Parts: sequence; structure tokens; C-alpha cells
Amino acid sequence: MSEAYFTHTDYQKAIEKLLVYYGFSTWREYWMPIDGEMGRLDVYGSCARSDLCDKTTVAVEISRSSRLEKDINRVYKSRATYGFVLAIKLIEIPPVAGRNIFVVRSLSEFENKLREVLKISEDYPRITPRIIEEVSIPKYNNLDEAFERFNIPVNLRERARKLLLHAYTTCYDLYVDNENWDPSMPAERKYFVVGDKEAFNILHQLDVVDLVRDSPARTYKVYVKDMQIAKIEAERYIDQVEKELEKVINRYGWEVALITVVVQGREWLGIGDEPLFIEPPNEWSSYFAEQKELLNRAIVALGALRPVLKDRYQKFWEDLKRLGLAFSCRGAFTLLPEAAWIMLKFIQDKIAEFIKNERLIRDLASLNMLYNYFPLYIDQDKISRFLETLSRLGLRLDDLEKASHDLYVKGITSRFIKDHPPYIIIYDEKRFKESIIEKIRLLYSQSWQKNN
Repeated sequence: MSEAYFTHTDYQKAIEKLLVYYGFSTWREYWMPIDGEMGRLDVYGSCARSDLCDKTTVAVEISRSSRLEKDINRVYKSRATYGFVLAIKLIEIPPVAGRNIFVVRSLSEFENKLREVLKISEDYPRITPRIIEEVSIPKYNNLDEAFERFNIPVNLRERARKLLLHAYTTCYDLYVDNENWDPSMPAERKYFVVGDKEAFNILHQLDVVDLVRDSPARTYKVYVKDMQIAKIEAERYIDQVEKELEKVINRYGWEVALITVVVQGREWLGIGDEPLFIEPPNEWSSYFAEQKELLNRAIVALGALRPVLKDRYQKFWEDLKRLGLAFSCRGAFTLLPEAAWIMLKFIQDKIAEFIKNERLIRDLASLNMLYNYFPLYIDQDKISRFLETLSRLGLRLDDLEKASHDLYVKGITSRFIKDHPPYIIIYDEKRFKESIIEKIRLLYSQSWQKNN
């Protein structure tokens, strides 16, 4: 098998395995200070076995786009002992600044260069062939190969691709029960066709998809049998719409793009009028506790802006759907999984810039805590969760006291009491919620637009 079948995630996992084999502890989607700012790396490794890697650190970026220079610059600025960029696309490699920065074209080349800089003995076996063999082989290199073989009409090809990406992303119903059917009726009237039956039949005959009964929904939905080919097609499709996606992000703002990624790419539109309490996925965990708090706090602060961003946020999802990067099912939109990492690539510099706004972030995160946790009542479980979250965000009770001061002055609440547990009496819960949102809007108009 070759690397032709590898997706971005496959490369990340392969690099992790390679680094672990050579004595490193590894992290994917790793946030760390890069040249004084927070930045994200595809893979980061820190030596855990001095006999193999001798206190070495490694930063790795997987470059699938023409932004190779930015990827090179990112691993350079990470200050890791060695920086690697795995350039997948066949593009011209620019001159590389820094004697410890390397651009490689394949996993084998990456392993060879890693062995060279670590001075690994030739007696120590190579692992790349085994890693490549562990990736499941799809039935076809891509759908184009299968479509050409069977001379599928062009319009049906596009419909089949859309169905595959939809079923891969979220539920896709092909048939729904006819609730009025009874045994005296013809069998073909037992179900209504609600999906693209012709597109399904093509993929079904290619053995890429099949049907499964969804009893609670009273439907037959499409499921993907060949996940590897679906992932390959997803990345191929993202390559096609990448420039348009970047324009959409620029049109509606990096903030809505980040919220979209952090909510795990799933959204029920039309109900987002309140500050959204969101935290980074576990895999975003930072190596240093202080940085993790900073990232958590920044994203909770961003979630507070949901009422301000609502219109842009919903239009963003509509454009993602128009681009074929988000699909709807039963009232919810879901983002094509492979779209998340490329969105982060586009906005990570904006995230790094935003994280510098410490006072704004602290104020917004504190208001979000007040909105989503108060009144606490005498609920020990809620109080424990509140205190744990406060600690996880690196916030203090002083921050919440400061954020609640205007509410006290307006006569909406009592003073914030920092006893154990802390408490505040809310005289008018409706005005309490409205005033917090009003304060969030004010902070946005005064500070956010000036700094962005």
C-alpha cells in the first residue's frame, strides 16, 4: 500500500506513531506559545526516552495547501529543537530559513530525516512500512476512478458525491415509513422516498454505502461502508472549495468560524439567543496548565458573544451548507469533519491575536459564568461544578464580583458575596439576563471592534 490513500488525520496518527516509536510523548492539535503568541501545531513531540531522543522536541505541520511558507514559519517560530513540514501537495518548496527546519514529501522521508538528526543506529528497525500497512485500503483510489470505470453520467457523479459526504457527516434518510400503510396496500407504498435514490443506487452497487433501519425515526438511513474512501473524497472536496471557504470566513468573521469548530460542528439554528458556554475539546489540551487556562478562558469569552454574533453565525452556517461543507438532518446542521482543521488553519493567527486581549477576555468570560451559573441556589453539585469551572478557566471570584458590580448598582442584584460558597441574590432574573447581554454588547462595541 502507498500513502495515496492517506487523509490528514491518517498523517497525524502516523506521525504520532513514528514519534512514539522514537521515544517521544506526543500531542495532536497542540496549542502552545509560538513566538510569544498562542498557536496550534498538527503534532508536537517532547522526548520521553533520553536514550533515543535526548531531550529533543519536534514540531510538525502537515501542509496540504499552497500556504507552505506559513507552515514552515509556524514550526520555525515554535522554537522546537526540530521543525518538520510534511508537504503533501506537489508544489514548489521555497528556501527554508533555519538549519533545523526540514520539508519532507513522505512518511519515509520524514522517518529518514528524523533518524538522521537523532543519530539513530541502523540496527534500529524502521517503522514506516508497518504504519502504512495499518491504514485500511479503500476499494478505489477515489470515486472518479470508479465512475470512469462504469461510465457514470456527470450529473449523477455529483449527486452521488453529495450523498456520500452527507451520509458520512450526519444522518441521511433514503426512505421514511408511510404511517397510513396497511397489508392490503401494495408493498411499494410502504415507504416514501425522501432521498436521492438514483445516487444511492450507484454508491450501493459500488459497495460504498448501504441501508440500515432507524426505528426511532421510522426511516431507512444510508450508512457508509467504506469510510476511507469517504474521508478521501471529503478532503478532495475541501481542496476544491478551500478558497471559497476562506472568503466565507472573512465575510462573517473568524469568531463565528471558531465557535463552529468548538461546538464540534453541530448546530441547531434559530435557538441561539443566549451566551454560549463552550470549552475546547479535550484533544486541544495544552501541555502547560497556564496555557490551557488561557485557551479555555478565551473560548468561553468568545461564546459570550453569541447574542452579538447570532445573525452572522447563522448566515455562516447557511453558506457552509451552500458550499457543501455542512449538511442538515432532523433540525440540526453538522459540519463535514474534515472541514474543521482547514478552518483552524485559516483563523489560528486571529485566535493568537485575540488571546492578547487579557482584560476583555476575563470580563467576557466572567459575564458568561454569571449568565450560565447564577443563581446558584443551595445546590451542592452545581456549586462544585461552578468552582471547578472557575478554576479550569483561571478566573477568580474577584473577576465575577467586578463583572456583577453594574448589576448591583442598577438594583438588579445584591452585592456579590465571596464566601464559601459564593452567592448573589437576583431580584429580577429577566433583567439580570438582559443586563448581562447588554454589557456583553457594550464590551464588544467598545473593545472588540477596536482590536480586530
